[in-house]
Order: sequence, then structure tokens, then C-alpha cells
Amino acid sequence: MYNIGMITIGFPENEASTYIAEENVNRLEVSLIDVKQLSQGLENKDAVVIFTDNQDSVVPDICESIIEIKRCSTAYVWVLSKNKDTRKRTIYLQLGADGNIDIDCSAKEVELILLNALNRREAEAEPVREKLPETEREKTKVEKLFFEMNDSNLAVGIEGKEILLTRSEYRLFRLLQSKVGTAFTYEEIYQSLWKKPYVNEKYRIANVIFRIRGKLEQHSVNPDYIKTVRSVGYMICGELDCVKQMNQSIERG
Repeated sequence: MYNIGMITIGFPENEASTYIAEENVNRLEVSLIDVKQLSQGLENKDAVVIFTDNQDSVVPDICESIIEIKRCSTAYVWVLSKNKDTRKRTIYLQLGADGNIDIDCSAKEVELILLNALNRREAEAEPVREKLPETEREKTKVEKLFFEMNDSNLAVGIEGKEILLTRSEYRLFRLLQSKVGTAFTYEEIYQSLWKKPYVNEKYRIANVIFRIRGKLEQHSVNPDYIKTVRSVGYMICGELDCVKQMNQSIERG
């Protein structure tokens, strides 16, 4: 049986429940997650479905939820939305959502989308568990990370590696790196990057953060080095925070 989390953002809970077929009870255990306590609700979840009306006013909350889910767990994420806005749907995928589900899908279709993906992942993971030596899963010493900022070619260096960034990625990373352990608000980040008044476009900032985390991960740097401070903004975590988050990541692995 798989544990599925449901999040409703601008979507009636009773309406969302109609997308879970009654016969799913033997295969899917579904529970509602409070978006305000998202990290606690993700425990042991195999997948999360975000139900939303997809209005402009809730897009920042959807983006923030996707980022938090990907940061805190390995759960699949799908967004089921009433508004088929291609631009918004693309942003959700860029932030790490595994797919978008159309509003006109039946409960049976939703069930099969979830089950097919989860069954495939379980089948692929089983041989890996058998081959993985126990020593590979042991915790390693975590040291403080030191980044060298290179303004001339918009790159950051760490342990002999050079990570190339776009102009907006570099500006954001430099801003966060200027005060390690201090959270920068969405407004501060937005004004620093685009030099104009903040208009509640959290998703634009979240998209840049997502790309930076992806490049860090490609160079074997824990993407959780950049921490989401819910409802506030982002920060570069201090040494102790990094150690804690890296250890949690190792334990989940």
C-alpha cells in the first residue's frame, strides 16, 4: 500500500476527495496535508497531489509547496488544477513537479497515474537495494563549504570545481552568500535581481533557486545548502544547519 498526501490550495476539500476512487482503499492510503505544516505532513508519503484552482493569487503558494516537498522528501508530486494555463503548468514542472493532471480526469485515471509511477519506482529500486554495500550508506564527515565568487565569468568555485551560472542565478547566489545564516525576504531578492518594485512574483525567484540547486547537485554539492524559509524567503544555511540537513538527507537515502 502506498501513502498519498493531498494538498488543497484554492480547491474545495470535498471536491478533491472525489478524485480518489473508493476501490483505491486497498492500494492507496490517502490523507490530507495541512500546507501550513507541510514538512511534518510529508513523513512516509510516497506521493503528493496538489489540488488547486490555479488562480494567480495562489501560484506562489503552489510553487513554495512543490519546492518544500522536493526539499524534504522523495515523494512524487502531481498538480491537479482547474485552470489549464500552460505557462503555470510549465513552471510547476521546472520546479520539480512530476506531472500535471487535468481537471477532467476520472478518479480511475488519477489512481492509475499514481500507481503506475510508484510501482515502476519500487521495481527499479529493488535491485539497487540488493547491490548497495552497507558501507556506501554510512555517514561521512561534513565540512563547512567555502565558495569562491568569480564576477568576471559569473561562476562559483568549490574544491577545484567551477559552477557556471546565469546572470540572475549569480546575482541571487552572491546576495545569499553575502550573509550566510541570514534569511533574505522575497522582496529583497526580487529588487536585487530585477531592480524594480516587488509585485508578489515568488515563482520567478523560486524558479531561479531551483536552477541553482540543480547545478549545485550536478557538482555533488547538497542543494539544501540553500534553505527555504517558509513565507519569508531564502538563505544560505550556516555550518550547523548544513550538517543537520545533510545528515537528514543521508538518512533518507
